[in-house]
Parts: sequence; structure tokens; C-alpha cells
Amino acid sequence: MKNALLIFALVGLLLLSGDEPMSLVFALGVAGALFRKSLLVWTAKWRSSWSFIVLGIALGIYTEVCALLGNMERPEAERILLDPRPMMDLAFGFFFYGLLILVWFAYFRHRAFSLWQVFLTSGFFGILTEQFNPAVGGPVILIGVFMNPLSGIPMALLIACVYAIFPTLAYFLTRHTFQAQRRAERRDVALVFFALLFQWAIFGNIILPFLKRILLD
Repeated sequence: MKNALLIFALVGLLLLSGDEPMSLVFALGVAGALFRKSLLVWTAKWRSSWSFIVLGIALGIYTEVCALLGNMERPEAERILLDPRPMMDLAFGFFFYGLLILVWFAYFRHRAFSLWQVFLTSGFFGILTEQFNPAVGGPVILIGVFMNPLSGIPMALLIACVYAIFPTLAYFLTRHTFQAQRRAERRDVALVFFALLFQWAIFGNIILPFLKRILLD
């Protein structure tokens, strides 16, 4: 029954992707759950924890490609991307997702996180950081959760999933490569959350302007 629901969801998302490419991000998560056993058999041969970095960045770039496809019909000034030009957006995305994945990698080496801890932490990070993106509504996202929950909660959940699927799936498939035995506690979850916010601030205020200066000037 569970697999039947996953198949139904996957087919629906793939059909929807023609009009809304971002649905492919959710299709990735559903496919990961549906084919989890086969995927784990495939990744069981991986021994290095660096495989998490490679897979995490690859899935992050996949997420960015979906966002890029969903914005191509919009005027450049209205595109919700790191840069309105496709190649520059992907180049900047490599550094954005790379830095985010490196933060998780550093913590995975010392603590064993649950999949739910990774998913919820990444998701809330996405919701919080998107408050500073006026193109998607800015601070009205969290306000809408309380003031207009019928539309605010679904919007917040969609944003959370976009940010949570790629690191969670990468960790799920490479978790066996990490040697950490001590389980992550609430303090560890709080630390990684603030580390993610710190890297986001570093990327937006230092790395991204630097990249734009050397690549676009």
C-alpha cells in the first residue's frame, strides 16, 4: 500500500513537472523513498565519507537546475535565482550548495544524526533564510503561517522540503560511511543550525559578492 501511494505520487509529480519544474525536487524525494532499498545496495560499495560531499553537491545542483527551469519563462529581473543568467546561477549554486554540504559533513564526522534531524533542521533553515528573499514573499512566509495558515503553512512546507530533500537523501545514502557513534543531541542540532545560518551569511555577504566581482567584471 505504501509503495502504491509513492508510485502514485511520483507519477503525479512527473506529470506536473511540465508546468512546474520544481515538482521534480519533490519527485526526487519520493523516488528516494520508493527505491530506497535498491539505492542503498548501490551505495553500500562506497567507503569514503567524501561521497556525501559529492552526492550532496550533485543533488543540490539538481535542485538548482529545477529552480532554473522554473524561472526561464520569467523576465531576468523577476527570476528567483542566485543569478538570472543560467550558467552564472549554476556556478554560484556550486559554491552555495558546496558550503552548506560541508557544514553538514563536518558535523556528521563527529555525531550520528537521525534523518529527521537532518530534514527538519535543513527545512527550518530554508524557511528562515527565505524570509530575506523578497521574491518569494520575504517575511510574510512565517507571518502567513499564523495569520493565514491555509496558504501560509503549505508555502512554508514547500520551501522546507526544497531545502531538506537533497541533504537528507545524500546523508541517507552515505550514512554508513561515517564512523561517528555518539548520537546527536538537541545541543548538536542547535549548533549545526546556527552553523548553517553562519555559512549562509558568509556566502551572501562575502563569497557571492567576491564571485560576482571576479566572474562578472
